[in-house]
Amino acid sequence: DNGTAGPAPASSVAHCRWSYTTKLVYGWGGPVNKKQLSTAGWLAVAPVFEPHWQVLMSKGLSTGWIEWDGKRYEFEDAPSYAEKNWGGAFPLKWFWVQCNSFVDE
Repeated sequence: DNGTAGPAPASSVAHCRWSYTTKLVYGWGGPVNKKQLSTAGWLAVAPVFEPHWQVLMSKGLSTGWIEWDGKRYEFEDAPSYAEKNWGGAFPLKWFWVQCNSFVDE
């Protein structure tokens, strides 16, 4: 098992475009005017804990649009989250869960 779930999916749309802005409400450690914290605390500096991980924005509000195969979806003050991973030792297998909430769906 090489950690994949099968071949990469074929593109399902001809094009995708987007334009949005995000207002930061909370980083990691509280409101933007507070000192932000390292997600893993002092463990973040240990090379054995690669890949490194940092929550950049635990709460934001995004406004804009996404166009998916010619259909435009507009949103205003949509809840937003951002994080990053980096380093030289990424695992062979990776698990990610993403949850969203949509009105009327």
